[in-house]
Amino acid sequence: MPSPSARRSKPAHTLTPLAAAFFCGIIAFSILPLLGCGGLPTPWLPGDAAVEAENAESLESNQRITRVPIPAENVPVVDTLKLVGDIGNAPLPYADLNCPGSSGRVSYSFYISAVEVTNEDYATFLNAVASKNDPGGLYDDRMGFSLLGGIQKTETSAGFVYSIRANMTNKPVNFISWECAAQFCNWLQHGRPTGPGAADATLRGTYDLTLDNPYLQAVRASGAVWALPSGDEWIKAALFDPTRPTADKYWTYATRSDVAPIAATASSSGVISNPGPNVVNYLRTANWNGATLGDVTSVGSAGAASASYYGLMDMHGNVGEWSEKIDCADPVGRYILGGSYYNMILTGPIGAPVDPNHRAPTIGFRIVFIPG
Repeated sequence: MPSPSARRSKPAHTLTPLAAAFFCGIIAFSILPLLGCGGLPTPWLPGDAAVEAENAESLESNQRITRVPIPAENVPVVDTLKLVGDIGNAPLPYADLNCPGSSGRVSYSFYISAVEVTNEDYATFLNAVASKNDPGGLYDDRMGFSLLGGIQKTETSAGFVYSIRANMTNKPVNFISWECAAQFCNWLQHGRPTGPGAADATLRGTYDLTLDNPYLQAVRASGAVWALPSGDEWIKAALFDPTRPTADKYWTYATRSDVAPIAATASSSGVISNPGPNVVNYLRTANWNGATLGDVTSVGSAGAASASYYGLMDMHGNVGEWSEKIDCADPVGRYILGGSYYNMILTGPIGAPVDPNHRAPTIGFRIVFIPG
């Protein structure tokens, strides 16, 4: 493995246009990839109430309106963690056991966020680490001018302030590269620092992003507690159900269903307007805010009846999600798992290996917490 270096380079290979178009919808959006963005510190840990409490509130009534700036301590996604137990679960019957991250079998307990990381979470991160400058490219300008983006960047005499656009607080952050998502995890691992030195701190922690090619070579550090989901963690949290009354304990869809989901519609503020069992924001039917080819919706607004067995929302819709998984046959990309508002659902272990520098309105992420 190359020695650590502050200089970062792009991968030598990229995926075929067909593979990228399959998942990210670049035919419609003509998106260009952008350069993304030692020992472990004592991490910030959630309290017992944060990881055990069930979030039974109505998401629609809990919508937060734009505020400038976001308080530094306000990272709601860490309060949505759901426990995934059932240690040593059986693998997917059709899994490729020779390819790590494809089986859904996990030999330890972990927590995973019930919802995708939102604009509110990510704006807090930006205000903490990119208020003076943004050398890692954590902010993408399309967050501010695209109908589908949710964060506005404003230059002031003191630097930069990141605020949330109207009705976008509880929507999943998008236009995120794999490295940006990894830096968010490093920030959590370091205890969510702010001010001078905070940006440098995000380059190491869970992932060493100072490697010559961190996009494909950075791996989860031993002892790290905050991370992107591995392929197995994601598959288990989405599809495994020990109570399923069949020998195969995996559902086809992350809504505890083997029947294709009902396509979501949206209210004028972007909340799913037809919540209930087996509802997913996909197939470009949730149009609001002037969008005509689908749009992101408030995380979790399909309701608990559309959650996975472990209580996770939007795993097969809204935005596709970066994972740690690397393509086994041709390791040139990180896997995006799930589905998006624009694309068809990707079921089971099927995902799209995508250039880790790629950003799109259809790509976001969620996080896992692994107790020490």
